[in-house]
Amino acid sequence: MKVNQVEFRDLRNGIHHTVSPNLWGIMMQITKSGALIRLCPLEQEDLIALSAWEPYENPILERCRLPYRSPGEWQKWFQQAQAANSDVLGIRDILDNRIAGLLTSKPSRSERGISLSVHFEIESAQCRKGYAYDAVAAYLENVFDSQEPSDAVRISIPAYNDAAIHLMQKFSFIIEESFWERERLGKEVLAIPEFRVYNRFFRGTGDVIETMVHQLRLDRLNWKSRKASILEERKKYLLRGAD
Repeated sequence: MKVNQVEFRDLRNGIHHTVSPNLWGIMMQITKSGALIRLCPLEQEDLIALSAWEPYENPILERCRLPYRSPGEWQKWFQQAQAANSDVLGIRDILDNRIAGLLTSKPSRSERGISLSVHFEIESAQCRKGYAYDAVAAYLENVFDSQEPSDAVRISIPAYNDAAIHLMQKFSFIIEESFWERERLGKEVLAIPEFRVYNRFFRGTGDVIETMVHQLRLDRLNWKSRKASILEERKKYLLRGAD
């Protein structure tokens, strides 16, 4: 299971806010453990493992993953993320330290307060093992319970990615707004059978096709009021062994 971008428009278009890296605490210096995973700094040797990840069988999830394949492409992405003052974290199996996913996080300040631009995804071979739910829970614990907590986390997900939206709603994210964004695959996306049932989420003609994106939000105060029940549900969810 892959979870898509927070502040999706910023990440997809390469637009970043200029903020102090100490705005909410330096996550790169923190190792946060969940029941199944640890969030800790991504290392250079991990880029080789990322380049060896197999495609998702589900073309919808494959469409949503980062579009990098070779070690050189991942290296360039890693350098760009660091230059943009993004935290680049690995999602590691807590038992064998295997890299099971990745997460990038960058704070931004707006009239809405401090929010976070995030991308994270789970290796296709590790789907449905509880990693995604555990990674989200550990991440939210860190950003909302730190000494300099974020006011909100905003997550933008293509409207056709039902699985990712459903996962985030388990944490009480609500849909804040919807907008249209240019589709990276262009008109080719309309020829993929799995996308045809989502025709209502596409518009445009010719080579210019747009996708509807939902922006979801979780406020810090709402997290605090729901934290105990969310973490209790997390235990039950992990026992079921699927995400």
